[in-house]
Amino acid sequence: MERIELSARTSMTEDGIATVSDMIAAAVARGHKAIAICDRDNIRAYPKIFETLSVLREKMAAKGETLDFKVVFGVEVFVLDDELKNRQNPICPGYFDYSVVLLLKSWQRGNVIRELLSEAIVDDDHGYPVILKSNIERNRENLLVGAAGDMGELWLELVLGGDDATVARKMAFYDYVELIPSQYLKHWVVSEEPRLAHSIEEIQIRQKRLLAIAKQQGKPVVATNHPSLLTDEELVDRANLIYRTHKGFGDAEYPLFLLTTQDMQEQLGYLEAEDVRKMVIDNPHKLADMCVDFIRR
Repeated sequence: MERIELSARTSMTEDGIATVSDMIAAAVARGHKAIAICDRDNIRAYPKIFETLSVLREKMAAKGETLDFKVVFGVEVFVLDDELKNRQNPICPGYFDYSVVLLLKSWQRGNVIRELLSEAIVDDDHGYPVILKSNIERNRENLLVGAAGDMGELWLELVLGGDDATVARKMAFYDYVELIPSQYLKHWVVSEEPRLAHSIEEIQIRQKRLLAIAKQQGKPVVATNHPSLLTDEELVDRANLIYRTHKGFGDAEYPLFLLTTQDMQEQLGYLEAEDVRKMVIDNPHKLADMCVDFIRR
């Protein structure tokens, strides 16, 4: 069984390069059964998803084959606790909000992600939309809510020296937790800051703590590297884009390719093999199955 990527980005994201159609086609070609398109702060990819799947179905039908593939509609957004709306977030001085991944699991009330984005507050300092946590709670029956693996509040809590009890309390809000291979988190290694990790090994230790807390709460953990690239040429294009726009993305230098099952497993080799299989294969499949197939509904 192959893996499923539950947090892919495309050229519809500010620093994304791969097109929607290329990202979906790559997942299909590798034998993946699904992919979640979760561009940052917007859902502009949604119409292209329908178009791409229609074209792929026609191509396969012409060969007498059937497309067995699902696209999960999602988004990565910044969320703000209601009580912190008018004051600085104490989790991370300088940050007022944190990142959350939303997957659309039901169409009972239409596209609630679009509704949430339309209600979002615009952060005056950064210009991106911020969704109040209470608005997500109001729509929980139609969503799967994931704690983002880099700028999510659980990782911010851990990487900034928070205790396990606080992480456990905050984790109760989420349906699942993302975990990013440590090689994509080198920007959190800062020797001058005593609270931060001083080596990649310390990053891995904090990830193991996160995994242990998730096990205690029965929360599925899924592996992702937030891919937005498919080729080496796109890697160069992304670096140039970030340089030109002066955007300080922490993952600017990383090769954020859509990984094969084997590649993802190898990059998580510092964790127990059973945990890796669950994060890479079992849990993503379970979560994808919970999301309705909008193309065939």
